[in-house]
Amino acid sequence: MMWTRALSGAAPKLGAALFVPLAVLLLAGQPMGARLVPNDLVARGKHGVVVSQEPHATAVGLEVLRSGGNAVDAAVAVALTLAVTFPQAGNLGGGGFLVLRRPDGHVSTIDFRERAPASATRDMYLSPDGSVDNDKVQVGVTAAGVPGSPAGLLYTLQKYGSKNLLELVKPAIRLAREGFVIDHRLASSLYAKRKVLGRFASTRAVFFDGDAPRKQGEVLVQQRCRAAGVRAAAVAGLPWKAVARPFPVSVTLLAQPTAVPCGDTDAAS
Repeated sequence: MMWTRALSGAAPKLGAALFVPLAVLLLAGQPMGARLVPNDLVARGKHGVVVSQEPHATAVGLEVLRSGGNAVDAAVAVALTLAVTFPQAGNLGGGGFLVLRRPDGHVSTIDFRERAPASATRDMYLSPDGSVDNDKVQVGVTAAGVPGSPAGLLYTLQKYGSKNLLELVKPAIRLAREGFVIDHRLASSLYAKRKVLGRFASTRAVFFDGDAPRKQGEVLVQQRCRAAGVRAAAVAGLPWKAVARPFPVSVTLLAQPTAVPCGDTDAAS
């Protein structure tokens, strides 16, 4: 989840948003002309705003704006970083929406939600006795749709961005390779999902230390799966292809399964 905006200034910026409900509420709740009361919880900027659920990702977005990128560049960089630093929901293995408002007031919406696999069938989640198999519904490869985020981000960057994908993905690769300190939120999520994460060698290798999930204060390094996967995704267009259709835009992901980084905790939710 993130919200980015580049405000008009000396150089025109492109306004883009992936809206977080709270951010929208705060913006909508401020009457025009109302006196601003000092509040340490309110962030203000003259040239841009970046909001996400994880501080490393927010810092990456701010640096993109400071280096001359527009709001779409920042949004893509933040999304790629969240795939590393916020595995509970950072979702190269998922999908989403992007709402973009340009300086002239024109608004565009891009829909890159997941889709059912071509091999999906009506009864794929049923047990032999006709009851619902909750394990297939909630856990593992059958619980996930075909991801839309990689194609959606790539399409958005190519159409509205100003920077190169290889440049924007570097912070995510660095954080995956060098690691970052696990905060209370991530540690709590890993503990809550420990039984499901512990079922698979791929998730144990990333999120476990021995037989227990990693704890707050430990450094999470994801060199083998996420760093390699994100880098492979960025090299010259990847095995992903964005297909745009007439408005409303629908972006479909055509992917090789091995291209999606491993270890997403949301696959176990």
